[in-house]
Amino acid sequence: MSRGLAFLFAAIWLRSRRLAVAAAVYLTVTVVACGLSQGEMNSTVNAALILQAGVNWLLVSLALFLSGVPMVIFLLIPRSRQRAAALDVAVAQGSFTPDLRAALRDRVVIGSRAAELAIVFAVLVLMVLRPF
Repeated sequence: MSRGLAFLFAAIWLRSRRLAVAAAVYLTVTVVACGLSQGEMNSTVNAALILQAGVNWLLVSLALFLSGVPMVIFLLIPRSRQRAAALDVAVAQGSFTPDLRAALRDRVVIGSRAAELAIVFAVLVLMVLRPF
């Protein structure tokens, strides 16, 4: 594959990733809002049942899901801005730059994405097995 084609794919991938993250946030907020809008009484009763039951799979799943929020806020958003700036410079030059290569190989982002995947897998396992 030529360098120009590889550069084009990298630019498209970085731009589409931003759209995917925005869509995921929108979907999460929509699902939570729809779940809470099923009736004020039902939402209150459901929340009370979750908290009165002690530690259960749903509470652990919620805690796992919310544990990823600080990672996104403090790690991924600033790194995303750095990647976008490196991509803009690379697009202006028309080729890969060392800054863009470093941004694409950032170990913090790769580790954060791996942690997100582990959280999703753990929540899925808790949903299916319901161990407690």
